[in-house]
Amino acid sequence: MSEISSEIGRKVLHMLSLVYWVFYRALGYPRAMRWMGLWTFFVVVIETARLFHPGFNAWLMGYFGGIARSEEKSRYTGIFHTTVGVYLVLLAYGERADL
Repeated sequence: MSEISSEIGRKVLHMLSLVYWVFYRALGYPRAMRWMGLWTFFVVVIETARLFHPGFNAWLMGYFGGIARSEEKSRYTGIFHTTVGVYLVLLAYGERADL
């Protein structure tokens, strides 16, 4: 995959972060928190497992390799930070979080 294609893929993936906002607005605070809690748990488990199991990491990086940065092979990726960050904002601000 060319460098420009990879960068466009990353930007499109970043735009998918708007799904968090759509979910929050559509479901409302209590229901959105349940789903975000499950999603956050899933992301944390998968990302942590990836870092501790080289074979799993290689498979995921191969699958998403076109959009993952090379330095993300040995550390948490952007989806980890974005998901945990959104969850913490929702926890901190609750129903007052006007995303």
